[in-house]
Amino acid sequence: MNARQDEQAAVRHAAARLKSAFPSVDPATVDAHVEAAHDALSDARIRTYVPILVERRARTMIKDGGTPPAPPPADPEPRAHGSTAWHLEVR
Repeated sequence: MNARQDEQAAVRHAAARLKSAFPSVDPATVDAHVEAAHDALSDARIRTYVPILVERRARTMIKDGGTPPAPPPADPEPRAHGSTAWHLEVR
């Protein structure tokens, strides 16, 4: 396995541990919290501790009882690098 596969496996194991620790929480909700926590760490340069941090962050979100954050809305129109809304042509 490569490092990315190892990380994904470790995150799956973390999700399984959280599902066992919180049996009253819907498994899909646990997965959503784990995914949100993992997405929040997507830019981490050092990946070694990402699975541990994902589990801790997801555990905190579950304990707080909140719903998983919704994914950000898709950009309706991709822009060129460095452009802003006022640079776009109005159609």
